[in-house]
Amino acid sequence: MGEAINTLEQSFDKTKKLFFPIRKEYWLRMGLISLFGGGARHSFSGNNLSLPENPDFNIVDFISQYGTLIGVLFFFFFFVSLFFTYVGSVFTFMFIEGIVNKNIKIRKSFKQNHNQGLNLFFVRVILGIVSLIILLLIFSPILISLFKSQLQTFNYWLLIPMFLSLFIFIVLISIFWFLAYDFVVPIMYLKNYKFLTAWDYFIKEALNKKTEIFLYWIVKIGVSILVAIASIILLIPLIILLIIIAIPFALLGVGIYFLFTLVNNIVAIAITSLYGFILLLLGIYILSVVFVPVSVFFRMWSIEMTKKMVKI
Repeated sequence: MGEAINTLEQSFDKTKKLFFPIRKEYWLRMGLISLFGGGARHSFSGNNLSLPENPDFNIVDFISQYGTLIGVLFFFFFFVSLFFTYVGSVFTFMFIEGIVNKNIKIRKSFKQNHNQGLNLFFVRVILGIVSLIILLLIFSPILISLFKSQLQTFNYWLLIPMFLSLFIFIVLISIFWFLAYDFVVPIMYLKNYKFLTAWDYFIKEALNKKTEIFLYWIVKIGVSILVAIASIILLIPLIILLIIIAIPFALLGVGIYFLFTLVNNIVAIAITSLYGFILLLLGIYILSVVFVPVSVFFRMWSIEMTKKMVKI
């Protein structure tokens, strides 16, 4: 636990020196990079589709009827997800550059880190596809019954091994991405390695340091919980303040809507929606800027631990 605690203290001090005294441009740029994936990972989620409560319901007929709409929505979210995965992968290395170099130029940094980001992007996409295949295999019995409209006769005791397999898979993939994100990615940046080379290098160098890595993981979980609690306490008054600040902008949005209804209702809805979306992005960006030192601290910590665990 010694290295985990020592690097924790070092990372806190270095993070404080990065942001204080306040460096406005650096803070804003790192906040932007953090927003688009430099300091965090993003994933899409949605509500579950409720199927009609009809004993004669047939999913094949449902797909035949709504197949075009399902296909359009699927490809839309698929390509949007790919885009943000790509941007987030490049910004991951830009974020590290901003920490290591204590400064960042977004355009220049994007060009310099594009190849490394693209390599990480392909790794994430390939592992995402493999993960999807594994999940389909795990739940294949119930999926087959669903497509055959035989859920009434399905043995629901099979859900126990399915969810047990799912739990094991989630644990394994979580361990993999913990090692990849906290150690392999910093090695990629610091030694200019591709992912597989960096992974092989990490495994060889850290083979006898499993205990330190495990203790670092435990300490990080504890620190993450404390930081999350503190962030929530800070977030509540901050959101209230943002809402108060947003009131005149919301009233302006109402004025824009009624102004454009003189032209066309659809145009008014479209322009007002765009205006609201821009305000929402601005609010999210402000929160990202406020909390970017937290993201920098955790990334700084992983970099310091990587330097201790491997020869860099």
